[in-house]
Amino acid sequence: MTLSDLNNMDTNCDGVVSKFEFIQYMLVALQKVEQEDIDDIMEVFKKLDNTKTGTINKLDLLAQYNEGRETSVV
Repeated sequence: MTLSDLNNMDTNCDGVVSKFEFIQYMLVALQKVEQEDIDDIMEVFKKLDNTKTGTINKLDLLAQYNEGRETSVV
């Protein structure tokens, strides 16, 4: 791993590489998934995260249900 790899892994430019950033980088680098697949998955996550906390919980799902817009993850 090089300093360039570290910089490329740091997708949010906060100076550190999280577990998520490392896994994402390695999956793409090892050609297990395409970056587009990860981007699509993250869009679904954003739609589910109604409370904008960076997590998905019961409140998020209840908010979607109450708004009549359940989101399928597959």
